[in-house]
Amino acid sequence: MDLRKSVLNSILIYIAIFWFHPTDFISHPKWMSTHKSFAFPKKSRIVQISVHPSSNSLFIAVNNSIIRVSTETFIKKDEGSWSLSSQDISTCSEQDSNRKIPCNQYAVTLLKVVDKIFPGLNDSPLHRAGVYICLSNGLIAECSLRQANNLRAPSKIHWKSVDHCPIDPDRPAVGFVASTQNLYIGTKIGSFKNTEMRIMKVNSVENLNSIQPFKYPIRTSPDDRMIKQNNNTIFVHSFEFHNAVYFLFRELADETVESCDKSSDDGNMFGVFNNFLKATITCPSTPEDGSNSLVFTEIQAVYVDQSTKTLFGTFQTSS
Repeated sequence: MDLRKSVLNSILIYIAIFWFHPTDFISHPKWMSTHKSFAFPKKSRIVQISVHPSSNSLFIAVNNSIIRVSTETFIKKDEGSWSLSSQDISTCSEQDSNRKIPCNQYAVTLLKVVDKIFPGLNDSPLHRAGVYICLSNGLIAECSLRQANNLRAPSKIHWKSVDHCPIDPDRPAVGFVASTQNLYIGTKIGSFKNTEMRIMKVNSVENLNSIQPFKYPIRTSPDDRMIKQNNNTIFVHSFEFHNAVYFLFRELADETVESCDKSSDDGNMFGVFNNFLKATITCPSTPEDGSNSLVFTEIQAVYVDQSTKTLFGTFQTSS
């Protein structure tokens, strides 16, 4: 299977760039009467946002906390925060002083809502939903699946491993929950001195219903031909299309889209994906003045319209 042909034949790729400022909406007379705001403490770092439409809930990752806000009233309904143990903090002498996030603090690196993951008599969408949360300080990393209606309750699934959790607190991971309810993560993992860029798959339902010990995520191979293993590799977006989950990310001199089969790939005996394909995307352009054409190779943002099978992307040149 030629992934490049498959993707380009199935999904149209456009360049869409818009210029606006958020205050244009807030200050407009039409919106002044309905505008609502939510304030965070000074020096807060908003990491990720995840929406759960069926319960009218907005989950916001800020610093080392997750906040649930009602989209109807814009009032905080719940909050969970996590801190490092004194034993974990004691390892911070090895930490790189150039990091934006202090080593003695946890930071959220991933926030994803999983719909209808918990069975029960209560038909409330919020009670049946779960929230995947990952945290790291750069040396220690852990992830958990929690109930969306009670962020402070004990986790339903939990694993702590720098080899199976996002490790970089300065660079939030890219995650996607497929229709199978499995979680896919594109991120940097590994120890402080030996990091790797990987895509991982967490078997949500299998781990939730099993009495066996947690089954660690399967991962892509740490092969440079799959994903370039350096700090220039940045995951941008992920989405599901037909029987695969796609990740778009920037690599040095390449724009790539990767595909993992979501239905049948449980990895080999070493926990590595069996079905994994890669293609390169570039965006050539001819200037109106007739000068030399430009090739935009650095993808910045992506939006996928499933109804029209269209992928919108913004690119820039490397210089």
